[in-house]
Amino acid sequence: MFCISNSRFLKVNVLFVPIEEQLDFPVLYASAKEGWASTTYTKDPPADAKNMSQLLDAIVSHVPPPNANIDAPFQMLVSI
Repeated sequence: MFCISNSRFLKVNVLFVPIEEQLDFPVLYASAKEGWASTTYTKDPPADAKNMSQLLDAIVSHVPPPNANIDAPFQMLVSI
């Protein structure tokens, strides 16, 4: 029989409780095979909405730009 103390259980349980910021993310429904993405659930989007523009708009609005120093010398990482 496995026994764990209540205080240990609470410490472990707190590690897996999501915080509010982690739950705040955009949801998109997409079909890569058919080439469309949408913010609303649909099985058959209209013909004028069958594109990936909503996915690209979500990336632009929710993914922060990289931190870069334009005046620094060029650097590139190559791996194989």
